Amino acid sequence: MNQERIFTISELNELLNLTLEQSVGVVTFVGELAEVKRPASGHIYGRIQDQESQIDIVLWASTARAVSFPL
Repeated sequence: MNQERIFTISELNELLNLTLEQSVGVVTFVGELAEVKRPASGHIYGRIQDQESQIDIVLWASTARAVSFPL
């Protein structure tokens, strides 16, 4: 019988990070920022996209303060 492995979110995130680091090293990418929102919390929410795909993003307020370009 084939048993499925059930991952916690933290385990999945760690597995994805390790897999990327081991297979390609540092990941640098280019895309368009879309639907950027900056609520009073100071966090930044939005999406990075290209013609075919998109990734939802969150920058916590502490990181968002260090962004040196306009969003």
